[in-house]
Amino acid sequence: MIDPFDPSALSPSEVEPPPTLRTGATRADVAAYARGLARMSANPADPCARAAYLDLVAPGETPARAAEMATMSGCALTARAVLRRFIAHPLLAAPYRTGQAMADLVRIASEADALRSALWPMAGDVVIVGGGADGGGTEHTWIALEDSWGIDGGQRDGAGFQRIARKGHTIAGGRDGGRMIRYVLDVDAILRALGR
Repeated sequence: MIDPFDPSALSPSEVEPPPTLRTGATRADVAAYARGLARMSANPADPCARAAYLDLVAPGETPARAAEMATMSGCALTARAVLRRFIAHPLLAAPYRTGQAMADLVRIASEADALRSALWPMAGDVVIVGGGADGGGTEHTWIALEDSWGIDGGQRDGAGFQRIARKGHTIAGGRDGGRMIRYVLDVDAILRALGR
């Protein structure tokens, strides 16, 4: 059996989410689950990987809506999916409202008193960077792993389709590369407030 927590062991057609996790999850559980999502893709050339991607970002949506969501930037959709795995919140249970993924993340973190400004992220935290006139680039979000690595939805494969990738991040002076770190969503606080 392929280890779903080792992205290097997976070919795109073998991507499958890790097994259901226990109640009372920790930040390590969140990071391990996120790590297992690397290499999921919306590319229809690999129907298995596409089905896994759509099950992740568009659960309960109609097939037409899921296909539409496959074309949307997947960074915040991926972060929402990771949180959905571990917490109960009406925003994550309801059908997705186009353009609201980042706002949903901020609202959930705010309700859990988990919104932090420009702190160094720890494994499992959700990081929001960029956006606005002073943000240094397009708004983006990713899930922190370890040693400046993260799981980033919203990436594109060679054919232009959405995919999830493990990427390195350079964090210094409140910035991730050239983009300002807007928020770090403290996953410990989210799990304490909203965890299953």
